[in-house]
Amino acid sequence: ELTARNGKDFATLQQLANLCLEDERYDMAIAALRKAIYITPFDTGIHQKLARTYLSKKQYDDAINELQVALLTEPQDLAGAHCDLANAYLQAGRKAEAKNAALAALEIAPNYERAQEILLASIE
Repeated sequence: ELTARNGKDFATLQQLANLCLEDERYDMAIAALRKAIYITPFDTGIHQKLARTYLSKKQYDDAINELQVALLTEPQDLAGAHCDLANAYLQAGRKAEAKNAALAALEIAPNYERAQEILLASIE
């Protein structure tokens, strides 16, 4: 209903995705977020939100791809973006890649506790 009037409106698609996520309607949220990316492909937040949605569905490869794209958009929180990627790798069971991404986060922010925790989990 929200996109029936203007399915090419970025804000409307974001609102639709948020409503779908609240109701755990992940497939609909993914569809809305993917449309939003066509409108604004360099928006870091949309790629990160899509990645989190994929993680909710345990679609790890898709989440990792989106987080890699998010890194290319030059996010404001670069350490956080590396940490998100490390977490996705860890959830996917790809410990070596999780370790590398956590180390990348720690190079930027050496005291980043979340990255330290992921690093420890990746070497256990």
